[in-house]
Amino acid sequence: MGKHCQLVMGPAGSGKSTYCRVMQDHADQLGRTVHVINMDPACEQFSYRASGDVRELITVDEVVDEQLLGPNGGLIFAFEYLLENSVWLDDQVGDYAEDFVILDMPGQIELFTHLPILPRIVALLQNQGYIVAGVYLMDSSVVLADVNKYVASTLSCLSAMLLMEIPHVNILSKMDLTKKIAPVHQLAEYLNCDWERLLADPHRKAEIPERLHSLTASIGNLLDQFPLVSYQPLDVTSLSSVSSCMALIDRVLQFEDDEEGRERKDPEDTAS
Repeated sequence: MGKHCQLVMGPAGSGKSTYCRVMQDHADQLGRTVHVINMDPACEQFSYRASGDVRELITVDEVVDEQLLGPNGGLIFAFEYLLENSVWLDDQVGDYAEDFVILDMPGQIELFTHLPILPRIVALLQNQGYIVAGVYLMDSSVVLADVNKYVASTLSCLSAMLLMEIPHVNILSKMDLTKKIAPVHQLAEYLNCDWERLLADPHRKAEIPERLHSLTASIGNLLDQFPLVSYQPLDVTSLSSVSSCMALIDRVLQFEDDEEGRERKDPEDTAS
């Protein structure tokens, strides 16, 4: 069976740690083993069972105190230190040949939109034999409330996809907070990034300052020319929503194909 890893990204407050916990809990119910590794050296707490924690190697507080850097500079320094000591990451992910690994990343978007740090981490994982997929979370209660934030968020998703060059799933998280205001069946243009329909709506267009109409239309045209971004809604209170999200990521990672291949092989191994 292959080795599979999710790199969970997204801005601070987008629900990354909650996503990791929910996926781990759902996997438990399915009899699957999911190992979650905290990759945020500034993290204070999380609710999942951590199989590894980068704070055992370095913390942002240590960097800030010793290097006299700010929080963002301290985070970048910490990741550069991690890459210089990549044997730590090799040790953390090296023993999970038949399990699923999730890396819970920090929320500073410069890490996954334009700095070359995460692509180097992806390369380390691939050298270990992992098939890696990016999972990018956006808070639906923020981006659905303001079309300007939706445009900016979608650009950040596209930037991360182009930088990482790995299979990618974008998720609108916290749908349990927005489903009464905006039911999923009314969100097709948001989920599919249908810019023509979005910008044709007079109520949404009114949210955009007049001086930015031309710029927003140009951004919409750009995203139409690179139709890579779409979103999967996630309501962590809904079993069907969690199941759909996990199934999508399994398909992206070809997890089911590897699982079926292993099941076909097992009887022969037993017979021999």
